[in-house]
Amino acid sequence: ITRKIFPPPKDLPLVGEQLDKRLHGRAIAFKDKGNLLVVTYLHHGIVCWDTSSFKQQWQINPIHSHQIMYGSHSGHAALSSDTKCIALMNLGDGVDIYSLGKSYPDL
Repeated sequence: ITRKIFPPPKDLPLVGEQLDKRLHGRAIAFKDKGNLLVVTYLHHGIVCWDTSSFKQQWQINPIHSHQIMYGSHSGHAALSSDTKCIALMNLGDGVDIYSLGKSYPDL
């Protein structure tokens, strides 16, 4: 069996110091017939990986990242059925909806 591990995603740009740099994948979803893997991380936003090259395609840096990062371990995300948007619970005041690949919410 041959296994390959995805590299770590880029750190999010933060105002303060990021206390915990460990990787905590919270949810995953395949897109484009399995060619892309979308991963939501507790401390690193949302990242899309190419499953063939293992290269990062894009990263969403949530506007409420400080609330996602310093909250309890209960952040949630859901990919839309058409796989074009992702909803993130920001652990502060509700849910933010992002188009995949964009770091600002649509709604």
